[in-house]
Amino acid sequence: MNGRTFEIKKDSKIIVYGAAYLGHVISEVLDKYGYEIICYIDSRSKEIDSMCGKPVYSLQEAAKLYVEEQPI
Repeated sequence: MNGRTFEIKKDSKIIVYGAAYLGHVISEVLDKYGYEIICYIDSRSKEIDSMCGKPVYSLQEAAKLYVEEQPI
């Protein structure tokens, strides 16, 4: 590592911030390489129930639900 990048282990649980176009693009790339997204965070979580089959939460909700998993 050169201090500018880091490696994400394949067994890492990932939360994507953003449940719109860029979140969808990121999820496609992560899925292509075999990473598991457990949910999305979006400020419009009350309007968006799910994305790509995964739940969408507010930052506060996700922090409470996934504190033990220590997701990326």
